[in-house]
This record gives sequence, structure tokens and C-alpha cells, in this order.
Amino acid sequence: MDIKRISPYPDHCTVTLDIPWDVAEALVSAGPSLISRLRDVVKQHKQSVDDNERLNNLRDKNADSPQQEWQAIAEVSDVRIRQLMSGENLSFAQAISKTAKEHQFPPSSMRALIESYRKSHKEEVAKSRATEIIRMYFKGASNRIIADHLNTNMRTVQRCLSEHKDIIRFARNQIIKEKSEPKRETRKEQKARYLRRDAEILEQHLKGISTYKLAKLFKLNIRTIQRILKTCATTTSDLNRDQEVEKRKENHRKLSVQLYRHYRRINPSSRESSNAHRELAEQFSDVYGGEHGLPPFYAEHLIQVRRNKVKAYVRKRRLSTILRLKDKKYKTSEIAPIVHLHKQSVARILREHKVSLIQGEAS
Repeated sequence: MDIKRISPYPDHCTVTLDIPWDVAEALVSAGPSLISRLRDVVKQHKQSVDDNERLNNLRDKNADSPQQEWQAIAEVSDVRIRQLMSGENLSFAQAISKTAKEHQFPPSSMRALIESYRKSHKEEVAKSRATEIIRMYFKGASNRIIADHLNTNMRTVQRCLSEHKDIIRFARNQIIKEKSEPKRETRKEQKARYLRRDAEILEQHLKGISTYKLAKLFKLNIRTIQRILKTCATTTSDLNRDQEVEKRKENHRKLSVQLYRHYRRINPSSRESSNAHRELAEQFSDVYGGEHGLPPFYAEHLIQVRRNKVKAYVRKRRLSTILRLKDKKYKTSEIAPIVHLHKQSVARILREHKVSLIQGEAS
């Protein structure tokens, strides 16, 4: 069927159709009923499109969960279900079915959505109610006043306050202090304490204090004091000096890290390395803490020590990577580009590792 011509007029429009005779006979015989059915189908299609559009408007496509995605329709549907159950005296299942049909939504999905929505809503209401109860409690309101204000009973208020007693005590700066056992001293701490005590006893004895006075001062018997004086060879001064040396070593280790990073950033040539060491020594003289500042040769020494540690760490990591790939049946030619080495270097590293294992077993 082709449209041959359309002639618009002020009060009507003329349409000329080119149709076969059999179609014309069918239109003449069933024309009114066909148009009526077509009108119903078009109306039903438009209604379906409108329903789908209204349903999509209630949907949050960027939500993280299905419950959040259909949160808007859950709120509207819950109100509608309660109206049907109270106004038309329908059961929960019947109200769910009718509401799902109105929204063109699957009834089973609607039931799961409403149950999840009511559960989360109930939890939110309980949380906000508990917050309001605690707030009014701190304002000095009695349980009866709180219950009347929140339209609940006194037992609910008492139960809420009992469940959140830790929060209430914390807010009052009355945190519950459990009777826990005192922290036990470790063997390392005990050994350090005894070492410090023995060094102090030896220090006092060298100053001329008698064994009797030492026993009375440290609350020990004389035999214990005599045994300590025979076995202990470190005084408090020596112990303090050893601790000072360890502290100084730790400071120099940190200083070597800073010097090495600055040296790598400067990246001087072999001719300029001495000038770089001198400049870094002047820059870190205050950090070094010596009387005459940081000597350039010592700065070079700290840089070299740190460089050796970095190289050893890199070699260790590279060896572990090579061994791990070798265990996975990688070939030497396949391992070389991964670790950025030549395949002969990879083979040499494996040979040296095997030799070190044999020597370790022999020793």
C-alpha cells in the first residue's frame, strides 16, 4: 500500500492510497473493527511506554547496590502497600501483587525490595531514636519524659541506655577500666635492667663504697654483691659510652642515607667527585655534630658504605627474581630481558650462586 497524494485543506485533508483490490475488500469488510483493535493496541503500547518511562525515572542507575538503585520506588511502593492494607483490607501478598502490577514491576522482586527497605529503615529509625534518647538523657530528662517525647515506652528507653552504657560513660570521661594484669617484663628488658644494676654496683664500689653499704643500698645480700663484683666487668660509664657509640652509629647510618641520595642527585664525574664530597661535608656539618664539622674523607666513606649496601640489596633482589623465574621453567634467554641483563650475566649469577651453595654445604 502506497500513499499516492496528500492534499491538505483548511478543514480537512485528502489522502490518496494505492492498494490492491483484495486489500480494499478486506478494509471494506473489516474496516471498523480493525481500526478499533488498532486503536486499543496503540493505546496499550503508549501506556506501556509511559509506565516504563515512569519506572526508569525512579531508578538510580549509578547506585552501588540493587537496594539503592530502586530506593525511590521502594519508598513510594511502601506507602502504597500500607494504604492498600489499611484502606482496602488486603493482605501483604495481595498488596505487593497489586502495587507491583501498577508499577510494571515483578512481584517477587517487589517483595524482596520492600522487605530489604523496611529492614534498613527500621535500623535507621532505631539508630536515630537511640541518638535522641542519649542526647535527652545528657540534658537531664527523665526516662518518662524521654518516652513521652519519642512516643515510646519507658522500657525501650531503659534498654537503649543499658545497651549504650559504654558510650555514656565514655562521654562522661568514665571509661571502664578492666582489671588487667600488669605488663610483664620481657627477658630482654630484665637482662638490660640487671646489666644496668650490676654496672652501677661496680661503679659505686670503684668509688670506695663498701660491700655492706652496697648491699643495703641495692637491697641485696652481701654474697650477691660479691658475686656481681667478681663477674661484672662493665661500669656505668662504660655502659653509657657503649650506648652513646650505638646512638652515634645510628645517626651516621641516617646521615649516610642522606649523603648518598644527594650524591646520586648531583651525579658528579670522577674529576668532580672530590669537590662534591667537600660540598656535601660542608652542607651536613651541622647534622654530623662533631666539633670540627664533617671531614670530606668521612663523607666519602659514608657514601661508599651506603653504596655497597644498596648494591648488595640490588644483587639479592635480582638473584631472588632469577631463581623464582628459573623455578617456573624460564630459560636464561627469557630471564635476561626481564632483569635487564645479558644472558651470559644471568648464567654467571646462577653459577656463582650454585658455587656458594656448595661451599656452604662443605663448610
